[in-house]
Amino acid sequence: MSTRKTRAQRRAGRQAAHLLHIEHLLEQLQKAERAASTSKLVVQRFLGGIAQGLGSMIGFSLLGALLAFLLTTAVRDELPRIALWLEKMLESIQKRL
Repeated sequence: MSTRKTRAQRRAGRQAAHLLHIEHLLEQLQKAERAASTSKLVVQRFLGGIAQGLGSMIGFSLLGALLAFLLTTAVRDELPRIALWLEKMLESIQKRL
């Protein structure tokens, strides 16, 4: 009977050692998965930042070009009117002096 206990105890000890080894392997696998997901997350965020920067740059360029076009059109069309208005203002000021 004592031999059976010792065999059973040895078997239980080996099973416990196997379970500890499996637990250790699972922990290593989880660490590797976290590291892989972390690096994947870093790459995704890096690429997202580049895309956002490019989108902002293109959008700002288009809006700047539109603003420049509108301003040049407005100044070109309205410049004679502005000049006439300023001329009238200067004449009225000179009359008062």
